[in-house]
Amino acid sequence: MSLRYRTLQRVNFASAQNDVAIIERLVVDNPTAEALTDVRITLRAAPPIVRERIWIVDRIGSKAEFTVHDLTTPLDIEHLAGLDEAEVGELEFHMEAKGLPTIVEKCRVDLLARDEWGGVHDMAHNSLRHSSPRMTRPSQVW
Repeated sequence: MSLRYRTLQRVNFASAQNDVAIIERLVVDNPTAEALTDVRITLRAAPPIVRERIWIVDRIGSKAEFTVHDLTTPLDIEHLAGLDEAEVGELEFHMEAKGLPTIVEKCRVDLLARDEWGGVHDMAHNSLRHSSPRMTRPSQVW
């Protein structure tokens, strides 16, 4: 099993004001000959610029993929409004399925100060990642 995701590289106060989605795509791949059951994906952020989010998928068939459609993860407008200097943040995905080891993936996100703007190109379509329990870091462009 593996997790593919696309996230923003940079967010700021304006991102939160405009309800910009920090996660743009989230897909679970099951390349095995057996179905995955009780799949649970947990998203956490440090600092907590989004609330913890949990997605639960009952079953993913063999040699299939599942795309998560509800990617609602509102940014913490108060935290981003209070930034006088840029910070480095991290998104952390945990993916579990019955009988398999947990996959943990981390993704850097730059939190810009309230008065900073990263530019449209810099803030959009950052991290195209593909994880696998055999990989130690994201390495495949989607």
